[in-house]
Amino acid sequence: MGDAMKAKFEFYEIVKINTKDPERSIKNDYIGYIAGKSTGDNAIEYAVCLFDDDMVYCFNEMDLESTGQFFEEENSAPRTKIRVQVNDDQGEIKQTFKNYQEIEAAIDSKDIAKVSGYMLEVGFIADSNNETYNLIEKCIDNADKEIQLSGLVALRNLLIRTYRSFDKGYLDSILQKASRFNSDDCGTVVKQIIDLKEEFFN
Repeated sequence: MGDAMKAKFEFYEIVKINTKDPERSIKNDYIGYIAGKSTGDNAIEYAVCLFDDDMVYCFNEMDLESTGQFFEEENSAPRTKIRVQVNDDQGEIKQTFKNYQEIEAAIDSKDIAKVSGYMLEVGFIADSNNETYNLIEKCIDNADKEIQLSGLVALRNLLIRTYRSFDKGYLDSILQKASRFNSDDCGTVVKQIIDLKEEFFN
């Protein structure tokens, strides 16, 4: 066992695709997390779940770059429980979750349990749009630390999934507000968001 190959990437480590393989290079710069590993002939291959399409692809170790971030294992379960509804006007299926008014009401009433669940779902399935940004900002402006943390976690997860369409100006304004969170759990998530910003936009 001493000669066994050591995997470069850990389970749930967030990686960026950077491959010279012409058949796979269409996925270059996409972000995902390590969902599986297998050892082949003198090489380790990884199953990577991409955030853009929630599909799993196989890549060699040399095709991947670490972002230094990890996708929490306990947060992966809700991805299998996304509800869908049919948009009759456009004849297509779209993702849906609790309406914005209900989430806002939970934030205003400081229902921490509901806010935590709703905002986790927002981070996983919502689009980058003004309504989503407003919910995150409403959480961060709240006086309750747990609600602030829920907003920051949603922001982090949303940024990982939708960084190509993310409003950088909005991100800068939120990070300016969140600069007061310089300790405890909120401060940790803020640092993760800053690291992601540097990774995605610099």
